[in-house]
Amino acid sequence: MKADVTGSSIDQAERCPASAVLPAVKSISGPSNFGSAGHEHMEMRVRYGVDEAMERLKGVCWRWGLDETQTGVLTALVKHFEWSPPKGAVPETSLCLLEDGSVKRIGGGRGDYDLPAGGLFPMTIDVMWSEPEPLRVVDGLPICPDGSTLFVVDYKLGQDTNVAPVEQNGQALAGALLAARYTNAQRVVPAVVYVRRGKGDWDTMPHWLGEDELGVIEDQVREIVAKVAKQRRKLEARKPLNYVEGEHCRYCKVQWLCPAKTVLLKSFLKPAAALGRKKKPPSALPQKLSASQRRRLAMMLPQLVQFTEQARAALQAYVEATGEPILLTEGKVWGPYEQIQTKVVPKVALPILRGVIGEELTDAAIEISRTRIEEVVKLDMEQDPTAYDQSRAEVMRQLMGKIGARGGLIQQPQIRWGAHRPKETTT
Repeated sequence: MKADVTGSSIDQAERCPASAVLPAVKSISGPSNFGSAGHEHMEMRVRYGVDEAMERLKGVCWRWGLDETQTGVLTALVKHFEWSPPKGAVPETSLCLLEDGSVKRIGGGRGDYDLPAGGLFPMTIDVMWSEPEPLRVVDGLPICPDGSTLFVVDYKLGQDTNVAPVEQNGQALAGALLAARYTNAQRVVPAVVYVRRGKGDWDTMPHWLGEDELGVIEDQVREIVAKVAKQRRKLEARKPLNYVEGEHCRYCKVQWLCPAKTVLLKSFLKPAAALGRKKKPPSALPQKLSASQRRRLAMMLPQLVQFTEQARAALQAYVEATGEPILLTEGKVWGPYEQIQTKVVPKVALPILRGVIGEELTDAAIEISRTRIEEVVKLDMEQDPTAYDQSRAEVMRQLMGKIGARGGLIQQPQIRWGAHRPKETTT
């Protein structure tokens, strides 16, 4: 049986248990693969040493599908990261908390685990070690010596803006619990380490956690797992799930299945469509939204932008991999197409513009482009309506005509992505 809650998803599951039971799309995104490659490199540092790990880095990047730019970024990042785990550290260990409170090692990793009999909660520990005495291997298991403190580290290769401090970081705290139970450690210190230049940036507990603190963490983990299990039973019984919206929705992998989002979007789209049919001004739209709707829409906006970017990237990756556009209706396809763009030559356009709209507004048109020219023409006409006896469209036609007549317009092909009608080819 697959686990609904894992170390990488526990923070999201705590905020919205329903999100943990919806089918997620397996991520093969650039950022995800970048992180996986970085974690594999850090594992190799423990197993082979820094020098050999650096020699193997190109192969790691190739296996995870990193492009040349991503490979260069990761290489520069780890090259200047001077810290490595101490001797005796144990990297990349997949563990599972069982119903009886014990912890055992399991297979799987990176959020994909099969629960063993009696399994509740699995996760992977990036690296762990003990001080002052190193971990001892007893009957094939790492044991923390009496009097030593176990350190449990979660690596982060991205920015820290979306990562909770270690004191509130469910993944880090759960990792401390599972690692301590697995090694019989009496004291454990969780840490989040951001791979940066030098020794990196460390977010570490100022004190060690003992059995009392670990007991509290275990209760919290069990509570989250129980809430998610309740949502799983509702899903199987085809009952409505209990969604919780908030900033965490932006990083949710199942937004596309969330009724809380789709219903809300429909409620926004209906009044907008009605306004369009009646040709009311856009200013009428805010009156159609309640205060709570406006607040929720503003909160959703970054999520919608992110979804659009991810959807475009996924479609583009498919087309590039297959070499075939995506078939749409009415003879259209989605994919790359060539569009001719008109580039304005500044040294030709500037004298002409100064003669029509003046020097001050001409300077405002830099960068020179058709869109920018139209913006400053509109501004000039608004400031002095009596100076023109033509429409803005006519003024633009005359301006562009003069610039073109003097060789100031260059037609350049540009590749764009989107829906279009494919050009017919003849053989």
